[in-house]
Amino acid sequence: MKRSRPTILAISLFSLAGLGAGDAVASTDLTQSALLERLLNENARARFADLETDIAETQVDFEEGFYQASFYSRLRESDEQTPNSAEDTITRFNRDTAVFEEDRSDYEMGVRVPVRTGAELNLSWRGIRRDNTFTGQVGQGSSEYVGGLDLSVRQPLWRNALGREQALAIRQAELERERTELDGLQQHLDIAFQGLRQYWLLYRRQQFQAIDRDAVDTVRQTLQVTRDLVAAGLQPEVAQLEVEARLLERQAELRSSESAVAEARAELDTLLNRDPETAAAERLRIADQPESRKVVPPIDFRVYADEVLAQWPEYARARLAREIESRRRDAALESG
Repeated sequence: MKRSRPTILAISLFSLAGLGAGDAVASTDLTQSALLERLLNENARARFADLETDIAETQVDFEEGFYQASFYSRLRESDEQTPNSAEDTITRFNRDTAVFEEDRSDYEMGVRVPVRTGAELNLSWRGIRRDNTFTGQVGQGSSEYVGGLDLSVRQPLWRNALGREQALAIRQAELERERTELDGLQQHLDIAFQGLRQYWLLYRRQQFQAIDRDAVDTVRQTLQVTRDLVAAGLQPEVAQLEVEARLLERQAELRSSESAVAEARAELDTLLNRDPETAAAERLRIADQPESRKVVPPIDFRVYADEVLAQWPEYARARLAREIESRRRDAALESG
């Protein structure tokens, strides 16, 4: 059953809230490289993209299989009984035979090989065994046998000459495979970007949560000191009320940050295709720390733009889509 994001978040919150002091929650350190590996192996979109690539590869094999040799065989048994006509009775030497009987067996086997020029080679052996009324009169075991070896070549002279139609189909399947691979690469890049963004979003919200928790502890300490001062008569009671109000505000901020952390964690679990029960039993802990790197501007913007376009899957996919449509047009013209 498909669950919506709010439902998953609610289940995660209730699962975490229901863990008692005696419940064991395993913590797993999650680095960026480990996150990317798990995303590519466990994310549903990434797995579906891999499946589409396999299907496209199978389609290429199917089109190239057109040129594979095939074996065929045929066996036919027939038993005929034909009554003699008046002419047969007069002309045949055995006028006592009223019915002409024949038992015939046809055998054929061969190999058919399509050639990339569009031709088709066919090498076959054919044999015939025949027993009839006349061979039976000659003697026992006087069956007739006829056999022959046939070699035929069929070469189209106009349509699909030189195998252009099948060559276009194979090339089109190869282009479709390349486009599917680029689609899969783009899906993997999008998933990796979402995963890393969610990774650092969880890190940032955990830092805010730690700040809010320290703020609550500080206000609690201030409240204890204020109570002591009020009890000693050094501060008015309104000062204690102000600190208590400040504590309530800090606690509300802490609950908000805890909810934000749970939401970010639930989003990360969704990307990793983890169900709420598994996410509640295994806590992923951010292991990497942010790094500051200096961005060096490109010296030649044109060279930089060409390098970016060469590595951009969407740009390569658009060019492939244009070539695929051109191949389809050529295939339509070839087929007439």
